[in-house]
Amino acid sequence: MDVSSKTVILINVGVAFALISLLSVRFGWFY
Repeated sequence: MDVSSKTVILINVGVAFALISLLSVRFGWFY
């Protein structure tokens, strides 16, 4: 895979993780 592809995937994973964490805190879903 290209470095750019890995970077895009990492960014997408980071954003998804951030959104999930934000929703978890907002709704009180602390794992």
